[in-house]
Amino acid sequence: MNLLFLYKILHNLINCFDCNIIKSLKLKDAARKRYKTSGSTVDCESFKAIRCKLKTDIRTAYSSYIKRMNSDIRSNPRQFWAFIENKRKSNFIPSVMTYQSETITGPQEIVNGFADHFSKFFTPAKNNTYVPPASNNTFSLASVTEEQVLTAIRKLKPNMTQGHDQIPAFLVRDCACVFVEPLAIIFNLILKSCQFPEKWKYSKICPVYKKGVKKDICNYRPISIIPNLAKVFEYLLFNFFSFNVHPMISSCQHGFVGGRSTVTNLCTITEFLSGALDERRQVDVIYTDFSSAFDSIDHDILFKKLDSFGFSDNLRLLLRSYLHDRQDSGVPQGSVLGPLFFNIYINDIVESLDLPCLLFADDMKVYSLIGCYDDALRLQDGIDDIVRWCVDNNLHLNCAKCKVVSFTKKTKPLLFNYNINGRILSRSCRSLTILSPSSTRHLSLSALF
Repeated sequence: MNLLFLYKILHNLINCFDCNIIKSLKLKDAARKRYKTSGSTVDCESFKAIRCKLKTDIRTAYSSYIKRMNSDIRSNPRQFWAFIENKRKSNFIPSVMTYQSETITGPQEIVNGFADHFSKFFTPAKNNTYVPPASNNTFSLASVTEEQVLTAIRKLKPNMTQGHDQIPAFLVRDCACVFVEPLAIIFNLILKSCQFPEKWKYSKICPVYKKGVKKDICNYRPISIIPNLAKVFEYLLFNFFSFNVHPMISSCQHGFVGGRSTVTNLCTITEFLSGALDERRQVDVIYTDFSSAFDSIDHDILFKKLDSFGFSDNLRLLLRSYLHDRQDSGVPQGSVLGPLFFNIYINDIVESLDLPCLLFADDMKVYSLIGCYDDALRLQDGIDDIVRWCVDNNLHLNCAKCKVVSFTKKTKPLLFNYNINGRILSRSCRSLTILSPSSTRHLSLSALF
């Protein structure tokens, strides 16, 4: 039996059952064998009594587990959502799928469909004239200690899937005292040679459902499942890079930055909207959507930006080796370093705007007070600035998913037709109480993201 699969079974049993239930399970099995062997009425009644009591105990234990999980939802939300996802079976991939208006069946055809779809995310590099200003300060990482390696190992989550090397995370984590010394030697050799191991570049690509029709392959995104030893090294680099990079990340970025989150993002925009609505003013918010942003990152542009952030020559050589000769493009989704690289890549988009904006990784919104036609034109200029930045940085906006929301208490709001390259953006009414030309709608706070 697969070691990781066995671990997951035991882990789930420990969560729901106590030792008494596990002991009762063994007693039930023994009673059943005894009854099957003897066929006596006494053994049959004994087996039924043990089975009945076991069912009652399991229901009680399961109920206690649910109550305990609900009470711990604030301190351990991951456990709650993992339970919900398991119940919803959201990771299940249908046996019959559609791709490019064709129905495909069979594992091989479906895999080929996913491979073809994910390969289209790649955007070839092109000549780029924009060079961000160089940093006056540089930082470098010459070596790591066993203590730092041990800290990185402890960041592995025991429920993580194993990579192509078949080494499960719980094994590395539970045997950290065995792994720490050889890993420290390997990591220091990597830092000295500035070469990332070729075997660690291989990853398993897992299709993850986003939204829309579940049978449509186009509604899935690729997640890279990388080897856990490579992930430990990435944690080491991430800890070091974060210390040096995060102070330079724009305050508008709330994704994957310590001390910021979706909550701080929401609070910022809510405070702005509340003040405007109290003064009976209108706020227009443009919600943008980048097409396959993580997969479309241009490596040449990224390394120019790493230089501007102060990455030393050796670190840039190592990271070039890390990204070079991978089977996927952009930065690996599912990796530890991917979100940090993307934050560096998109950081200067804020400098191209004269308007307030908020980001959560690649989710961006630009907003402005709208009192007259000129205010709307100014917001349109901001959209044009974003489009120009995308052209310079080889990213693309998905116009169909970019939306406009007008927040106001006015009965006759100013409804400007904002556009991206001439394509009018559709309006969405999903949060707070706002007025549209045809009706008044009540919305939830979810649209603020």
